[in-house]
Amino acid sequence: MSKIHRRVFLLGAFLVAIVFGSTAQAVEFTASITSLPNLKGKGGALAHVFPSIAKHITGNPTAGEEQKGQVYITYSQLGDRKIQVLEPKTSRAMSYFGFSAALHDDLVVIGAPGGGKLRTGASFVYRNNGDLWEEEFVLEPSAGQARDEFGYAVTLRDQEAFVGTPSDDEMIRNGGAVYVFRRDANGYWQEAGKLFPKKFKKVTGFGSSLQSLGKFLIVGAHEPGAYTESLSFVFELREGQWEEVEKFNTTESLIAFINKNIKKATEQAMNISNPHLAAAGQE
Repeated sequence: MSKIHRRVFLLGAFLVAIVFGSTAQAVEFTASITSLPNLKGKGGALAHVFPSIAKHITGNPTAGEEQKGQVYITYSQLGDRKIQVLEPKTSRAMSYFGFSAALHDDLVVIGAPGGGKLRTGASFVYRNNGDLWEEEFVLEPSAGQARDEFGYAVTLRDQEAFVGTPSDDEMIRNGGAVYVFRRDANGYWQEAGKLFPKKFKKVTGFGSSLQSLGKFLIVGAHEPGAYTESLSFVFELREGQWEEVEKFNTTESLIAFINKNIKKATEQAMNISNPHLAAAGQE
């Protein structure tokens, strides 16, 4: 059984309770998250509530034919409650489409860490056309290897998409990385960079969780061999480039940073994939 398969098996056991337990609050909450943290230091977000076009987005990474995965978007249109089921146009067995998801305005990005031509993983961008969500682009890593888990975590910021690949081996074995993609005026998404921690030798699983908040990007990771002792890295956009500016090893210090620097951004746009931020988002 693969690393992803073991995690998805655990995630699936909680899916029904999560979906039915959160629907009653979908309209009232500006944002909420349900996740399972600390699965080997990595948390897969399953359900999100947003104040945008989509009121509720839920991923079921083991649904559908051959466990390819599905995502369900619940939204209101002219007073009617509708549900759209999203499946990628092209995928393979055990892609785990819907393992991660994020929404910003009319865009949704969905991770499939078991997909891709070489099992490197893939992420799918959907855009709302005013009526339905349509697949716009497939994001894939330029230098990916099998079982990199590209798409394990995702988040969006305006016309930028961030995709975590926590098993990337470029720096050290399973050190991880975060890919940055930008959308041009023609709707084409291009790879714009790849982020690593400054002291990469003391970090593994970098990119296992992601959160965009204004000009900040928060990336989850953990120390080698210490899967339950998570780390959080803060990157800031400076002159068009993302630079590491802070590192935290406790939830309390991360929340303090959020409250001090980006609380307004937290209230306005909660593209959550980071289990560390669940408590902060509920304050």
